[in-house]
Amino acid sequence: MKALSLILIFSIITAFSHATPTLVTQPQINQSPILYYAQENDNQDKMTRPTGTCNYKVIIETSCRSPQYTTDRISISFGDAHGSEVFIPRLDDPRAGRFEQCTMVSFDIVGQCLNDICKLYLHRVGSNGWIPTTVTAYNYGYPPVKFYYNTYVPENVDYGFNHCNEV
Repeated sequence: MKALSLILIFSIITAFSHATPTLVTQPQINQSPILYYAQENDNQDKMTRPTGTCNYKVIIETSCRSPQYTTDRISISFGDAHGSEVFIPRLDDPRAGRFEQCTMVSFDIVGQCLNDICKLYLHRVGSNGWIPTTVTAYNYGYPPVKFYYNTYVPENVDYGFNHCNEV
């Protein structure tokens, strides 16, 4: 019995040691901005969508390569594979540079209930520039999702990830 257990454990270890890592994709410009998408699909069948409002936590880490702080206006949108989305038009504090280099900022967000978050876009307006390292979205009841940026967010476009087709 011990020999069978050892063989099973060895097989599992061997299988995981040969597993290929998940590729981390680069952020992309969203060709159909979420604001317009959400408005156009408002009449879509809501049977598959969760209803009500839910709480989310978003943690944004700013790169040490980013400007010392940014006065740019930062917006965020995230959603699920059913077309439900949450949009926050302004995360930054207009009175103070909220996104300083080498820092992590946490936001508690209330919005429409989503299933598993599979897309997230940042939108930046301003001239300072900004480099987020990661954005982690917590949708309670689902595993957190981490999006890896580590690059400048271009101005005035939705810039991020849509992994909804991969779900």
